[in-house]
Amino acid sequence: VIGTSLHVLGNTGFDAAYPLLKSAHRLLNLEFHAIDFMDADDAGMAPLVKHQPDLRVPWETKKQRYSHVIWKAKQDYRFATLRDATTAFRSASS
Repeated sequence: VIGTSLHVLGNTGFDAAYPLLKSAHRLLNLEFHAIDFMDADDAGMAPLVKHQPDLRVPWETKKQRYSHVIWKAKQDYRFATLRDATTAFRSASS
């Protein structure tokens, strides 16, 4: 799940998709890019707004969505680095 998709889905969409994600995958990969933590008010972002629609989402809204997703994921998943997750999956597959 990438940060941009969380803004397309919103909390309601994520909550609706979450049971499917949970039942289909033992690993939930949350991937954020630096731009996911920015909005149109940040320096230098104005020219990108027409190409990067999630910049129109205010930072406070993004922060709330990320908190919601992380809180929900913590109920069912153990947070780990990708390196640790890969090691765990290799061990479980052996």
